[in-house]
Amino acid sequence: MITIDNYIPVLQTIKNRADAYSNEYASPHEKEFAEKCFQRERQSLSALPLSDDELRESAKLCKKWLDEFDEYNKSIGSSLQNLAEQPQDVVGREKELDLLEQVLTRPITPIALLIGNAGVGKTAIVEEFVKRTNEGRLGIRGVKYLVVSLALGALSALDRNKLQAAISNVLADLKNFEIKAQKALMDDEVKMLLFIDEVHMLVTIFGEGTKIGGDLAKDKLARAPIRVIAATTSREYDSTIAVDEPFAERFKRIEIQELDRTVVHDIARNWWSKVAVGCPVIGDDVIEYIIDNNKTYRPSEAEPRKTLDTLEDMVSTAILNHRSPTKEDVDRIFRDRFSIELKFNINADKVFDNIRSQVLGQPIALYTWNLLLHATAFRKRQNSNRPIFTCLLTGSTGTGKSQSVKALAETLYPGQHVLETINVPEYANDADSHLFRERLGEIVRHKPNAVIQLDEFEKGSKTFRQDCLYILDEGMVNYTVLNREGRVENMEVSLRNTIVIATTNAGANVFKDDAKHSNSENDVQFDKDGQIVITHTQQAETDRLLSSLRESLIAADFAPELLGRFDQIIPYRALSAKTSLDLIELKLMKMLKEIKEDNGIDVIPNDVVQWSKSQYDCRARDIVVYLAYVCLNISDSNAGGARRIEAELQSNVFYKIVQAACKYPDVKKFHLYVDGVNKDLTREDGTDVYTLDNEIKNEVKVVPYES
Repeated sequence: MITIDNYIPVLQTIKNRADAYSNEYASPHEKEFAEKCFQRERQSLSALPLSDDELRESAKLCKKWLDEFDEYNKSIGSSLQNLAEQPQDVVGREKELDLLEQVLTRPITPIALLIGNAGVGKTAIVEEFVKRTNEGRLGIRGVKYLVVSLALGALSALDRNKLQAAISNVLADLKNFEIKAQKALMDDEVKMLLFIDEVHMLVTIFGEGTKIGGDLAKDKLARAPIRVIAATTSREYDSTIAVDEPFAERFKRIEIQELDRTVVHDIARNWWSKVAVGCPVIGDDVIEYIIDNNKTYRPSEAEPRKTLDTLEDMVSTAILNHRSPTKEDVDRIFRDRFSIELKFNINADKVFDNIRSQVLGQPIALYTWNLLLHATAFRKRQNSNRPIFTCLLTGSTGTGKSQSVKALAETLYPGQHVLETINVPEYANDADSHLFRERLGEIVRHKPNAVIQLDEFEKGSKTFRQDCLYILDEGMVNYTVLNREGRVENMEVSLRNTIVIATTNAGANVFKDDAKHSNSENDVQFDKDGQIVITHTQQAETDRLLSSLRESLIAADFAPELLGRFDQIIPYRALSAKTSLDLIELKLMKMLKEIKEDNGIDVIPNDVVQWSKSQYDCRARDIVVYLAYVCLNISDSNAGGARRIEAELQSNVFYKIVQAACKYPDVKKFHLYVDGVNKDLTREDGTDVYTLDNEIKNEVKVVPYES
């Protein structure tokens, strides 16, 4: 009997045998080489009752077989390829291997179809099946498989006529090569096995909208002359194969489910011992850590591929560092490859300080932010798939909601541009909800650590809100995309490393109707160290406000269960008069500083002065008072907030500075003031008190500075 080893793989056996053929017309050097090959082949066939003449004849036929096969393969775009051998045994697939054996012994339709997600191990199962069969470890005794893989991508490069001929004839042609291989190897148990990965491509190989490829394949598979194993995903099967019932009936389905984590662990351990040769051993706790985080952050990929992929990254770490891989190495790989921080640590004080520095007049909002940030830093998240935190910011336009989000993102991830804003009004119709899921999914797929702002949240459709219920609770977004072949592909992306913040104007009536809350300045204070100080009375008042706000949001069609998905609801009151003045001053001086830095032009406003109590009870610059009371009417608690201030500064100050600079191109110093300011009186202490002519319109002046 022939030794089994010579049939692993059979194609390699044919190549080895062909090398042993001695051509009488060959050069002396070639004869010497051929003779060495012959002696080597003779030794490997010690159990085979072949004479030297029979062996030489076999070798000659093998060489002829190879030449013919290579020529044939070239004629179909070199689309037939050898199937690789697994570096280690495949475990946990005994049921699938038994089913595959059963299908391939069918006398009429020995055509198996493996269906499973990408990365689940379909090709590995085929490789393992062939190896076990050739080694005599499966029930098909004596059979040796000559395996070739059909690369449909290479086949599709043929012109239409050649492509049609190739699909029509490939099974019969391979049957012919099977017969020739049996004669060459003098073994009738050699069987040709064709593996077709991504078999769904046969349906569309002639282009979308045509069924030529599927019809050709269906006809030839009706009574296949050789054994065939095909593979595809569940989605592709449903969309391209199952819709053609006669075509689907040609295949005997074998579902390939994702392996249990204990099996994945064993595979990973075995892989490391076989592939990472010479590397220090990897700990079981590190493997478990890899499996856990792959499950959370790479849900759309299948095991064991994603764990083996991570292990491959770990090999270089082990070699370069001359030590066993650690969990910290896994953290680094996820951070470098996927921008995912597995051990997210938030510096609550640092983040809060930056928000506080940029948001004025919102003590209750700051108080709530402080609680949320420190709760996030305190909470352990190992067992949660939800985002890092979620919150709902509510209040009138221009009160600091978006500025808070910007401050948060720039502090957590300096220079990384992680803030992504989704304008919810774009998804006001139920039919557009899938577009929202797609937008969110693609953002997070490319930026796993994104800070997501869902702006104008109240304007989303009912379906949009239902989607948010699942997304905020499960930390997953499911959507579909078109792949490179133009077909729909299901995607699943984890939001566990994101922060999701919804902003809304809904509920702002609570502040509008309650002057106490709209204009109070002293409900929450900060001590000298910047820590929040709140009395029991103030706490009760804050709780009452939040309760009223919740009721208002529910009345605005925010379902209680949706509100419950947010870790915190953060209220932003309409800006008080004092806050508006401070904000105008801050933004004005920032504008003038930027003008000087960018253009070398110094713009000098008037000094801060005291204004008449009968008219405006405050200390401020004339330009600040003008913008506040004449342009913005800040006595109205809903005057427009920060955005309106930005707009008035642009039109009433910035453009006038530009006009002055164009009129006086050589001047580098200007005086900024308001024409219409009157000295009302002088106090006993010598300080002046001023009033502003309420009739003036657009009286901001920018003129060359005179000392």
